[in-house]
Amino acid sequence: MTGAGPGESRRIGRYRLGEVIGVGSFATVYVATDERLDATVVLKVLAENHSLNPDVRERFIAEGRSLRRIRSPHVVTVHDIGESDRQQPYRVLEHADRGTLAQRVAALRASGWTASPAEVLTLACALAQALDAVHAAQIVHRDLSPSNVLCTSVPGEGDALGVADDRVAVGAGVLIASDERLLLADLGMCKDLALNSGLTVAGGTAGFRPPEMDAGPAVIGT
Repeated sequence: MTGAGPGESRRIGRYRLGEVIGVGSFATVYVATDERLDATVVLKVLAENHSLNPDVRERFIAEGRSLRRIRSPHVVTVHDIGESDRQQPYRVLEHADRGTLAQRVAALRASGWTASPAEVLTLACALAQALDAVHAAQIVHRDLSPSNVLCTSVPGEGDALGVADDRVAVGAGVLIASDERLLLADLGMCKDLALNSGLTVAGGTAGFRPPEMDAGPAVIGT
Protein backbone atom coordinates (compact mmCIF):
# COMPACT_ATOMS: atom_id res chain seq x y z
CA MET A 1 0.00 0.00 0.00
CA THR A 2 1.47 3.30 -1.06
CA GLY A 3 1.48 5.99 1.60
CA ALA A 4 0.15 9.49 1.04
CA GLY A 5 1.11 12.94 2.16
CA PRO A 6 -1.32 15.68 3.23
CA GLY A 7 -4.13 16.05 0.69
CA GLU A 8 -3.03 12.95 -1.25
CA SER A 9 -4.91 9.68 -1.64
CA ARG A 10 -3.62 6.29 -0.55
CA ARG A 11 -3.20 3.83 -3.36
CA ILE A 12 -2.77 0.15 -4.09
CA GLY A 13 -1.60 -0.23 -7.65
CA ARG A 14 -4.17 1.35 -9.95
CA TYR A 15 -6.72 1.62 -7.13
CA ARG A 16 -7.22 4.87 -5.21
CA LEU A 17 -8.49 4.04 -1.74
CA GLY A 18 -11.48 5.86 -0.27
CA GLU A 19 -13.28 5.36 3.03
CA VAL A 20 -12.96 2.27 5.18
CA ILE A 21 -16.27 0.39 5.20
CA GLY A 22 -15.24 -2.61 7.24
CA VAL A 23 -12.53 -3.68 9.67
CA GLY A 24 -12.07 -7.24 10.89
CA SER A 25 -9.41 -9.27 12.60
CA PHE A 26 -8.06 -10.48 9.26
CA ALA A 27 -8.73 -7.72 6.74
CA THR A 28 -9.73 -4.12 6.09
CA VAL A 29 -12.31 -3.27 3.44
CA TYR A 30 -12.17 -0.04 1.43
CA VAL A 31 -14.30 1.66 -1.18
CA ALA A 32 -11.85 2.39 -4.00
CA THR A 33 -11.65 3.82 -7.50
CA ASP A 34 -10.23 1.75 -10.33
CA GLU A 35 -8.53 4.58 -12.21
CA ARG A 36 -7.94 2.50 -15.32
CA LEU A 37 -11.62 1.66 -15.77
CA ASP A 38 -13.01 4.73 -13.94
CA ALA A 39 -15.13 2.44 -11.77
CA THR A 40 -16.00 2.22 -8.09
CA VAL A 41 -14.98 -1.09 -6.53
CA VAL A 42 -14.30 -2.55 -3.10
CA LEU A 43 -10.85 -3.71 -1.96
CA LYS A 44 -10.51 -6.29 0.80
CA VAL A 45 -6.90 -6.13 2.00
CA LEU A 46 -5.37 -8.79 4.25
CA ALA A 47 -3.96 -7.33 7.46
CA GLU A 48 -0.21 -6.79 7.44
CA ASN A 49 0.47 -9.15 10.35
CA HIS A 50 -1.51 -11.97 8.71
CA SER A 51 0.23 -11.32 5.39
CA LEU A 52 3.43 -12.57 7.07
CA ASN A 53 1.78 -15.91 7.85
CA PRO A 54 2.24 -18.14 4.77
CA ASP A 55 -0.77 -20.35 5.62
CA VAL A 56 -3.19 -17.44 6.11
CA ARG A 57 -1.77 -15.67 3.08
CA GLU A 58 -2.22 -18.66 0.77
CA ARG A 59 -5.72 -19.33 2.10
CA PHE A 60 -6.75 -15.73 1.38
CA ILE A 61 -5.47 -15.99 -2.19
CA ALA A 62 -6.99 -19.46 -2.70
CA GLU A 63 -10.37 -18.16 -1.45
CA GLY A 64 -10.28 -15.43 -4.09
CA ARG A 65 -9.66 -17.97 -6.84
CA SER A 66 -12.42 -20.22 -5.56
CA LEU A 67 -14.95 -17.42 -5.31
CA ARG A 68 -14.30 -16.46 -8.92
CA ARG A 69 -16.10 -19.69 -9.86
CA ILE A 70 -19.43 -18.35 -8.60
CA ARG A 71 -21.63 -16.85 -11.30
CA SER A 72 -24.80 -15.13 -10.14
CA PRO A 73 -26.34 -11.65 -10.30
CA HIS A 74 -27.07 -12.10 -6.60
CA VAL A 75 -23.52 -12.86 -5.40
CA VAL A 76 -20.82 -10.23 -5.10
CA THR A 77 -18.40 -10.62 -8.00
CA VAL A 78 -14.67 -11.03 -7.36
CA HIS A 79 -13.07 -9.01 -10.17
CA ASP A 80 -9.41 -9.61 -9.40
CA ILE A 81 -6.81 -10.53 -6.80
CA GLY A 82 -3.43 -8.90 -6.32
CA GLU A 83 -0.73 -7.86 -3.89
CA SER A 84 0.30 -4.44 -2.60
CA ASP A 85 3.87 -3.16 -2.57
CA ARG A 86 3.93 -4.17 1.10
CA GLN A 87 3.16 -7.79 0.15
CA GLN A 88 -0.43 -7.62 1.41
CA PRO A 89 -2.79 -9.73 -0.74
CA TYR A 90 -6.07 -8.11 -1.69
CA ARG A 91 -9.29 -8.94 -3.49
CA VAL A 92 -11.17 -6.55 -5.80
CA LEU A 93 -14.92 -6.90 -5.31
CA GLU A 94 -18.12 -5.55 -6.80
CA HIS A 95 -19.36 -2.40 -5.05
CA ALA A 96 -22.91 -2.26 -3.64
CA ASP A 97 -24.03 1.34 -3.21
CA ARG A 98 -27.19 1.05 -1.09
CA GLY A 99 -26.05 -0.52 2.15
CA THR A 100 -26.97 -3.78 3.82
CA LEU A 101 -30.27 -5.55 4.24
CA ALA A 102 -29.81 -5.19 8.01
CA GLN A 103 -29.62 -1.40 7.69
CA ARG A 104 -32.64 -1.32 5.37
CA VAL A 105 -34.81 -3.43 7.70
CA ALA A 106 -33.78 -1.41 10.78
CA ALA A 107 -34.70 1.88 9.09
CA LEU A 108 -38.05 0.53 7.87
CA ARG A 109 -38.98 -0.97 11.22
CA ALA A 110 -38.26 2.35 12.91
CA SER A 111 -41.03 3.84 10.77
CA GLY A 112 -43.51 1.11 11.71
CA TRP A 113 -43.06 -1.05 8.60
CA THR A 114 -43.91 -4.76 8.57
CA ALA A 115 -42.84 -7.00 5.69
CA SER A 116 -45.60 -8.25 3.40
CA PRO A 117 -45.67 -11.86 2.15
CA ALA A 118 -44.78 -10.60 -1.35
CA GLU A 119 -41.69 -8.80 -0.04
CA VAL A 120 -40.54 -11.85 1.90
CA LEU A 121 -41.00 -14.01 -1.21
CA THR A 122 -39.01 -11.51 -3.32
CA LEU A 123 -36.16 -11.67 -0.82
CA ALA A 124 -36.30 -15.47 -0.57
CA CYS A 125 -36.20 -15.89 -4.36
CA ALA A 126 -33.10 -13.73 -4.72
CA LEU A 127 -31.28 -15.48 -1.86
CA ALA A 128 -32.25 -18.91 -3.19
CA GLN A 129 -30.70 -18.02 -6.55
CA ALA A 130 -27.56 -16.80 -4.80
CA LEU A 131 -27.18 -19.94 -2.72
CA ASP A 132 -27.85 -22.17 -5.71
CA ALA A 133 -24.89 -20.56 -7.51
CA VAL A 134 -22.68 -20.80 -4.40
CA HIS A 135 -23.50 -24.49 -3.94
CA ALA A 136 -23.02 -25.21 -7.66
CA ALA A 137 -19.44 -23.99 -7.21
CA GLN A 138 -19.04 -26.50 -4.33
CA ILE A 139 -18.89 -23.73 -1.74
CA VAL A 140 -20.86 -23.32 1.50
CA HIS A 141 -21.44 -19.74 2.70
CA ARG A 142 -21.85 -20.34 6.49
CA ASP A 143 -23.05 -16.81 7.43
CA LEU A 144 -26.29 -15.98 5.65
CA SER A 145 -27.26 -13.01 7.84
CA PRO A 146 -28.84 -9.63 6.97
CA SER A 147 -25.52 -7.84 7.44
CA ASN A 148 -24.05 -9.99 4.67
CA VAL A 149 -26.81 -9.24 2.16
CA LEU A 150 -26.25 -6.00 0.25
CA CYS A 151 -28.51 -3.75 -1.82
CA THR A 152 -27.17 -2.30 -5.05
CA SER A 153 -28.69 -0.08 -7.72
CA VAL A 154 -29.41 -1.46 -11.17
CA PRO A 155 -28.74 0.97 -14.05
CA GLY A 156 -31.67 1.51 -16.37
CA GLU A 157 -34.89 -0.45 -16.33
CA GLY A 158 -35.17 -3.66 -14.32
CA ASP A 159 -37.13 -5.52 -11.70
CA ALA A 160 -36.28 -5.99 -8.06
CA LEU A 161 -34.85 -9.44 -8.63
CA GLY A 162 -32.81 -8.74 -11.72
CA VAL A 163 -33.94 -12.09 -13.11
CA ALA A 164 -34.48 -13.26 -16.67
CA ASP A 165 -37.80 -12.49 -18.39
CA ASP A 166 -38.98 -16.10 -18.06
CA ARG A 167 -38.81 -15.89 -14.25
CA VAL A 168 -41.61 -14.47 -12.09
CA ALA A 169 -40.68 -11.42 -10.02
CA VAL A 170 -43.07 -11.20 -7.07
CA GLY A 171 -43.54 -7.80 -5.48
CA ALA A 172 -41.16 -4.85 -5.45
CA GLY A 173 -42.42 -3.17 -2.29
CA VAL A 174 -40.29 -0.94 -0.09
CA LEU A 175 -37.89 -3.63 1.10
CA ILE A 176 -36.33 -4.02 -2.34
CA ALA A 177 -36.91 -1.12 -4.75
CA SER A 178 -37.66 -1.71 -8.43
CA ASP A 179 -34.21 -0.42 -9.41
CA GLU A 180 -32.31 -2.61 -6.94
CA ARG A 181 -31.01 -6.15 -6.63
CA LEU A 182 -29.65 -8.08 -3.69
CA LEU A 183 -26.07 -9.32 -3.41
CA LEU A 184 -24.82 -12.03 -1.05
CA ALA A 185 -21.50 -10.85 0.41
CA ASP A 186 -18.82 -11.62 3.02
CA LEU A 187 -17.61 -14.55 0.96
CA GLY A 188 -14.59 -14.85 3.24
CA MET A 189 -16.82 -16.93 5.53
CA CYS A 190 -17.22 -19.54 2.80
CA LYS A 191 -15.84 -23.06 2.90
CA ASP A 192 -14.59 -24.47 -0.40
CA LEU A 193 -15.57 -28.13 -0.35
CA ALA A 194 -13.35 -28.87 -3.34
CA LEU A 195 -10.23 -27.76 -1.45
CA ASN A 196 -11.09 -28.35 2.20
CA SER A 197 -13.04 -31.43 3.18
CA GLY A 198 -13.63 -32.73 6.67
CA LEU A 199 -14.18 -30.75 9.86
CA THR A 200 -14.39 -26.98 9.99
CA VAL A 201 -14.92 -24.68 12.95
CA ALA A 202 -18.48 -23.40 13.28
CA GLY A 203 -18.82 -19.72 12.45
CA GLY A 204 -21.40 -17.20 11.39
CA THR A 205 -23.81 -14.83 13.12
CA ALA A 206 -25.78 -16.05 16.12
CA GLY A 207 -29.45 -16.46 15.25
CA PHE A 208 -28.73 -17.05 11.55
CA ARG A 209 -26.57 -20.18 11.66
CA PRO A 210 -28.16 -23.46 10.55
CA PRO A 211 -29.16 -25.61 13.54
CA GLU A 212 -26.46 -28.23 12.90
CA MET A 213 -23.79 -25.57 13.45
CA ASP A 214 -25.17 -24.78 16.90
CA ALA A 215 -25.26 -28.44 17.89
CA GLY A 216 -21.49 -28.85 18.18
CA PRO A 217 -18.09 -27.19 17.76
CA ALA A 218 -17.69 -28.18 14.13
CA VAL A 219 -19.58 -29.18 11.02
CA ILE A 220 -18.65 -31.60 8.28
CA GLY A 221 -18.33 -30.54 4.66
CA THR A 222 -18.13 -33.31 2.11
